[in-house]
Amino acid sequence: MADVNVNINSLSKESVIEQCKLASLEQLARTCADVDKLCSYIREIGKKIPDTALSDIKTLEEKCCKQEISSISEILTLALAVHGTLSELIYPVTVRSITATDPNNKFFTSIKYNWSISLIFFLTFTAGLLVLIDETCGCSYIATDSFKNVLAAMAGAAFYSLFTAYSYIANRTFEPKYNNVYLARFVLGILSGSLLATIHLDALGSYSPTVLAVVGGYSAEAVNQILLRISEMLVTLVKGVPKEDISQQASTIRTEIKNEKLLQQQRIANELNNLLKNAITSNAPEQTINDIKSSIESLTK
Repeated sequence: MADVNVNINSLSKESVIEQCKLASLEQLARTCADVDKLCSYIREIGKKIPDTALSDIKTLEEKCCKQEISSISEILTLALAVHGTLSELIYPVTVRSITATDPNNKFFTSIKYNWSISLIFFLTFTAGLLVLIDETCGCSYIATDSFKNVLAAMAGAAFYSLFTAYSYIANRTFEPKYNNVYLARFVLGILSGSLLATIHLDALGSYSPTVLAVVGGYSAEAVNQILLRISEMLVTLVKGVPKEDISQQASTIRTEIKNEKLLQQQRIANELNNLLKNAITSNAPEQTINDIKSSIESLTK
């Protein structure tokens, strides 16, 4: 056992240092590749790179060309600083979003980065095509009302996902890390649209189930609020309103009425004070002035 510990602890420092150098070299290579992509993108959109960043880029190129292994840490620090400066210049665009939305990407490369968008489009197109074929053939095996509602919900969910992704792709800010979010939102939209098509509420008006399915697929948040509202109503029906809540509500109402009454009295008192000033100024009869004063006193008691 002692021999094993000796062997583990005697892993040469040179070997550990060599592994650290290799890791630093890999990190440096990736950072330099990212800097190259950032510079290319900035050139494409016509932005000006600050002079300090240009000076750092020149220094970075010179040091990389010298291939000084002993100064890897220094070169990596400089590369990361340049990377940060360029990233701030084009925020919210990132290296990943530039790579994912590169118009020069090949077809399958684009699908790899935007696989959720491609999958949503394919599923929606396929479902619509199946219904079209079914209705054209007159089979009516697929085009049932229930399936039409699901398809409508799918269309609404697909429209929301594709429309949201469109703006990010157009602005070159689409992040592949959100692929799962788009897919989850698509599935959630199908479920919410299908649920809304089966709910019959007077508040929803006379819209057809198909229209409600499209709206539910597009706005899953609205369906969530409807379900929460229904849930709260059912809980209230089952549990009833607690006595404490009733007494608290009654106390609140009494306080509001009292405050409103005080405000109204204050407004009348102010009007009477103005009237009293005008009566004194215009030398009104003393009886009139006394009546106004007594009215004010009765209000302020």
